Amino acid sequence: MENKDMDALLKTLGEANQYMYPHFASREEMKAYYLQMNEFMNYGMPPATSPKDTDFRRLRRKLKQYIDILSELNEHQWGDEISELATAGGGYMMLKNTDFYKKMEINQAVGKHIAFIVRISQNIYLMRQLQSLLHVHYQNVSLLIKEEKNA
Repeated sequence: MENKDMDALLKTLGEANQYMYPHFASREEMKAYYLQMNEFMNYGMPPATSPKDTDFRRLRRKLKQYIDILSELNEHQWGDEISELATAGGGYMMLKNTDFYKKMEINQAVGKHIAFIVRISQNIYLMRQLQSLLHVHYQNVSLLIKEEKNA
């Protein structure tokens, strides 16, 4: 299949399924889902005071915050940090005029940070999946805001 055929196919599929995953039977069902998500994600927040600050805008803002932080975590080069921490900690351990127990305390702290970095780097694919899932919801909410504005 050529690229132009693929573009046409993707366009056709996009028109057929107006809403992204999760599939919604209607706009009302989609609105209800995202209003409920807004209540869950913004629980305990004071009510909106501005007429422009709708539930969907608040939800989109919260989704964008989550996407941004996950993006930062996903783009970070976690492997580089391990060697830097190990080098810094090793240099400190070599100091002769430092208390042995203080060295052990620092060594344990560095070890905890290295373990955290290893756990993050091992599960980076899960964070990328979560980021893409949140992005789908962000696009759906943006679509609802656009429809709300045009109505």
